[in-house]
Amino acid sequence: MPCDAETVIWNRAAMENGGANPRRGDVALASALRLHGMVMNGGLDHACEVLDPDTVAAAVSGFRYLGADDVAELVESVEALLASEADEEIEQANRRYDELIPTDSRLSDLAMSRMREAPGGFPPV
Repeated sequence: MPCDAETVIWNRAAMENGGANPRRGDVALASALRLHGMVMNGGLDHACEVLDPDTVAAAVSGFRYLGADDVAELVESVEALLASEADEEIEQANRRYDELIPTDSRLSDLAMSRMREAPGGFPPV
């Protein structure tokens, strides 16, 4: 059974780190998904603690490319909160992330919206 473009792009980002010849959109989605997976396992603070700084920076860039500047800014703020051990603020950030990205489909929606706006960011399906 053939897959639609959304499924192909999602799978390429989720399972192949953007594929063999990723374009900017594939890299952005793959980076955002990497961080998102860690958030789902233990929270935004956990993701920022466990992932290396380059991976977190790539996720921030990925969220920005996908049009989720609010998520990018939230991730950046958690990095600063971790240094100050501001537990209540970290919990608020975790709740805010859940509001901004309540399900995986929100990331898919962002990617598909970006693909419609800038189709050259994703290789042809």
